[in-house]
Amino acid sequence: NALASARDTACEAPTAMQDALTELDVGSLDGDALMGTVLSVETTRRALDAANAHLLGALETSGVTETEAGLGTKRWKANRTHCSDASVARELTIARTLARFCGFAEELAKGVISTDHVLALAAVCNDRIIDGLIEAEDQLLVFAKLHRYRIFVTFLRRVAATLDEDGCEPDCGDRDTASMGRDLERHLHLSLELSGHNAVEIEGIIN
Repeated sequence: NALASARDTACEAPTAMQDALTELDVGSLDGDALMGTVLSVETTRRALDAANAHLLGALETSGVTETEAGLGTKRWKANRTHCSDASVARELTIARTLARFCGFAEELAKGVISTDHVLALAAVCNDRIIDGLIEAEDQLLVFAKLHRYRIFVTFLRRVAATLDEDGCEPDCGDRDTASMGRDLERHLHLSLELSGHNAVEIEGIIN
């Protein structure tokens, strides 16, 4: 059926790419060819990053890992791929950010920007300025295409600071609670309920 065909095609593409890279005779490439191949592989990797974000975001939204495996998306993928929770959390941050910034998703798929740009955007984004950043998305992308990453980050932070002049409302933290403990398998469990600037700061650290 159509679903099986699509699944087979998706599985064949990485295999073909792996075969091509394995058979590549790096020693036969001159300087220009070597530089060109490195850039080509980077463009392909960015397209794969975009596809991974789209699929992972859809998987998280579906909740199927919870119903079928009893695990959240992050833990499920980390377990199945032998990755760290931190690396999958990074992928999920990219997926959630691209779901809200379609322009960044398109440019990542084209290989124009990298996941570093998306993570920089996620780092400055909060509920107070999300709408403003979405409105400024085209401007941010134009700047990203014209300047090196380091300069883009400086510009992005300046835009975010302008949009968030007042910052979050001050609070005394009276409602904040936190606890932690280890289970029999020595897994650490954290329970946090934070408000105001504490919530914003801890969210940034976790992301």
